[in-house]
Amino acid sequence: MTGKDNADSRLEARWVVQLMVEFHTICHDFRIDLKAPVFEITATTTRLGSWSPATRTIGISRELISNYPWNFTVQVLRHEMAHQLVTERWGGGKSHGENFGRACELIGVAPEFRGCTVVTGACLDNLATGSSPPPQGQRLVAKVEKLLALGSSSNLHEAQQALKKAGELIEKHQLGALLAANRQPYCSRIIALRSKRIATYRRHLGALLQEFFSVQVVFSWLYDPRDDQSYRTLELFGSPDNVEVGEYCFHFLENHLLLLWRQQNKMMGNGGRTLKNSFYLGVVRGFYQKLEQQKKSGLGQTHLPGDDRSQLVLAEEKRLAAFVAGRYPRLKKTAGRKTIVAASVYSTGIRRGHGLDFAAGIAGERTVQQLNWNRGGHDGKR
Repeated sequence: MTGKDNADSRLEARWVVQLMVEFHTICHDFRIDLKAPVFEITATTTRLGSWSPATRTIGISRELISNYPWNFTVQVLRHEMAHQLVTERWGGGKSHGENFGRACELIGVAPEFRGCTVVTGACLDNLATGSSPPPQGQRLVAKVEKLLALGSSSNLHEAQQALKKAGELIEKHQLGALLAANRQPYCSRIIALRSKRIATYRRHLGALLQEFFSVQVVFSWLYDPRDDQSYRTLELFGSPDNVEVGEYCFHFLENHLLLLWRQQNKMMGNGGRTLKNSFYLGVVRGFYQKLEQQKKSGLGQTHLPGDDRSQLVLAEEKRLAAFVAGRYPRLKKTAGRKTIVAASVYSTGIRRGHGLDFAAGIAGERTVQQLNWNRGGHDGKR
């Protein structure tokens, strides 16, 4: 056996350990009493997951783990656990029949992973590729971008009117979706943070996204099978439109934080980590205040009667909360750690945040790589 073979074998052994961890986590989160099966890393490329009742073995393909995001692996694992549930709790039955559907609901198998009778690379490629927005949604985005481009006009009156019109158009579209008989299905999208801890400014950024962009934010963990490490992630839940805008806003702010800090650092002369974190936190707080002021001033408010609108929004919030609970049934809010900030730099950051123009960013060329919801992460903040 070569050195490479030895290394591969050691890595696969660690994958088996992680699959066992994922199995017990799913059982704990969804309060399911299942006896752990034997886990096997298989060499097949035609069947990426399998459950064998005779040997009580769940097989997960090396192809799946090596070439797809880890969240795919977790969902395939849940799919096979659903088969195990049907066999060991309900005495078997049709492979993908009614009992299988009940089992999927019980352990939070994502709808996209329930339909494949045999999980293959073709199934996963279709999920990873995603689909384009419908023509109506594309026309809406085009109209909004034109209006937001005007929002950076030097003519103050023209800019204010353009931003107001854009806000009204977006809200009208969202309320229209709420009123429609066939509402958009919810989705989620993973943003990999690639760090072991969540910076304070990112927690505030998550609160900003949740407050102003109609998404639910969950801070999670994502296992990386390439280096056998887990890293923090931010996961957005909501309608596809809201999730897309929320993710764009995240990357917009992350990019601008770096640019603004480089400018500030050049003026100060090599500020340390505390100064950088203070500035970042100030910018996010300043932008939050700007959006809050726009919200209070009625930007984007429609003429739908207040009670009717409140009932619609409340019903949608409950529907979204139920969707998130189906993925993370034991979510708990945790208090953030106290952060030491440099007052002067923090205040400077707030002023710079007040001056940020998210509208101009949306109107410009989109260079951020967009990540589908199933590109990682599964373990919610507890």
